[in-house]
Amino acid sequence: MVSIKICIVAISIIAVLSFKLVQGQLQLFDGIDAVEGEFPYMVSLRLGFNEHDCGGSIIGSRWILTAGHCSDIETVKYGTIVVDQYKYDPNRTIAVKNFITHPDIQFIRVNSSYGYILNDIAVIELAEDIPYGPTAKPVKLAERNAEVPYNQTGLLSGWGFTTITGDLSPILQKINITTYERDYCINNSMELYQDDGTNICGGSDKEGRGVCYKDSGSPYVIDGVQYGVLAWMTIPCGSRVVGFSSVSYYRDWIYSVTGI
Repeated sequence: MVSIKICIVAISIIAVLSFKLVQGQLQLFDGIDAVEGEFPYMVSLRLGFNEHDCGGSIIGSRWILTAGHCSDIETVKYGTIVVDQYKYDPNRTIAVKNFITHPDIQFIRVNSSYGYILNDIAVIELAEDIPYGPTAKPVKLAERNAEVPYNQTGLLSGWGFTTITGDLSPILQKINITTYERDYCINNSMELYQDDGTNICGGSDKEGRGVCYKDSGSPYVIDGVQYGVLAWMTIPCGSRVVGFSSVSYYRDWIYSVTGI
């Protein structure tokens, strides 16, 4: 699918690649090219040397929603997607004023092989307003405690590795993700799924089509509403089970910080 934030750059808690859970920068394998303006809420979170690291979504003129483990971001690049590349425009790169992770974010090591992150969600305050237009505008967020529709298909978009060797997609990618039932998530997530309302899990309809490094933080949207923030995946890249921090579960916290 689309390359989600998770770059091999060990950012924050992105633990070691030997972990069964690579919860850092994920990307989408076997995705489809997006078209210009299809995902106007999508942003690329970038390091100071202008390397894509994570995905995120515009939720307000100065606010971005992303995963908590996408820390150390210095600039947020948002913009249009054109054939073969981003349209790079220095006027569309905005500095980060504040990166605010959930106060209870915590890395849990299950054993020497893998671990997971609790409360893996964050908001980014920008230094200036995003000028809204056809290719840059906010996504609608799921309401507080909204029922997550199971067995429904939504879209995940992002930039990231399209191969295990680390090739980044120059074009925004997209894949369909269908939400799974609770029991399936518990039994097929390598103990990464948290059965407490904080997580949503789902997957694609095809083995080998899914998430990998540098797609973390990307928005999961069903019928125009963002329900999830990409947080974790099972390995190898392209495995069918991926996990999201639930927007509806964290809605009160998002509002308390952003007023949105």
